Parts: sequence; structure tokens; C-alpha cells
Amino acid sequence: MPKTSIFFIFLGLFALLPFSSQARDHSLPAYNMTVGDGFVWFRCAKVGTRTIYNILSTQAVLVKNQSRIAFDPIRYKKSFKFAFVRNPWDRMVSCYFNKVVTQCHPNFALCFGRSFEEFVYYINSCDLAKSDIHIRLQTELIPIEHVDFIGRMESFSEDLGYVLNKLGIRYRTIPRKNRSSHEHYSKYYNNITRKIIADKYKADIKAFDYRFETEGS
Repeated sequence: MPKTSIFFIFLGLFALLPFSSQARDHSLPAYNMTVGDGFVWFRCAKVGTRTIYNILSTQAVLVKNQSRIAFDPIRYKKSFKFAFVRNPWDRMVSCYFNKVVTQCHPNFALCFGRSFEEFVYYINSCDLAKSDIHIRLQTELIPIEHVDFIGRMESFSEDLGYVLNKLGIRYRTIPRKNRSSHEHYSKYYNNITRKIIADKYKADIKAFDYRFETEGS
């Protein structure tokens, strides 16, 4: 049989085979994920990510640590899947001081030298389902229905301790990295900016049961 015929027969048989997992990945939702031996962490920017990564990168076996990894619920069915979330009003104050005031994040260049109020108006103009990850809706960064545990920044040490225990990692103290220095978030809002964040992050507030709180409340 001519070699060309063998080639086309092989090509035809190959076409009948199921697509590889990588090909199927194109139809799957993608997330910022860190995949390790037995776990998947869905990363939400400005929610302790530097601290968590520093611990996992030294104490666990990491397989993938990328942006926009296709998530197949079947493939990761047996993995412990977790994420951490933060009060949206607090998260935006942290983002402002850590990324805008320091002028270290080019995606926010339009806001450099601007007030926090102006930053909130900028957020109001964004599509938070597709925006920069530091202001993107957390409900867009986490497939909530497939996650086993969602920790909170408000109880960060306790919740991260639970995660590390699930992963078999013994860690005496949990340091906080990349913290921005500012007062309680409520002091930076007025009635208008408070409502803007409430409206723009309605999905997060509802999903994770957050409310606007004053210091000491």
C-alpha cells in the first residue's frame, strides 16, 4: 500500500478519536488557579494571595500556577478546591493604596495621582466581569458551586490554618505579605461612593454575605 494511503487512513482514524484534554480546555471556563498535588486554589487578587502563595510554594508540590487555566470539574473532582474572599468595600481600599497610590500597576495609570473617590468613579465605569483582576468580581474568579471551602480575609489566619491542615501542611505562624497601610476602609467612603461599590459588587455582597461596617462594629 502506498505511503500516502497509509497516511490518510491514519489521519482518518485520528479524527475519530476524542479530542485531547488540552483541546477540550478551549470550551471550559478559565480561572486564575494554582494547582498542586491534591488541591486547587482559585486566586482572588487582594485577598492574601502573596501570603498563601509563599507558603504553598515552599511547603507543597505545585503543578501549575498560571492565569486563565481551564477548569474541568471532572478532572479535579477529587482535589480539595478552595478560595479566599474579601469584603468588596475593604478590597477596593486595599487595591487603591497598594496599586494606585504606589503607581505600581499600569492598568490603573489613569488613576495615578487621583483621590480614592475618583478611583471609585473609575471602577463604576468598568465591566467588572472582565476588568483587571484586582477589581474584578470575586464571583467571576471562583466557580462557587465547585469549591469545597471559601475562606475570608476577615478570619484569614484561622481559615488559612484550616486549609493548610487539610493539605497536611504544618505551619506555626502565618505572616501577612503585601499589606497596604491605611485606616479602616469605612473612613474612605461617602454615601455616593459607598453606594457605587454596593451596586457594582452586588453579586459578591450577596454570594458572600457582606455588608458595609464601621470600625469597631
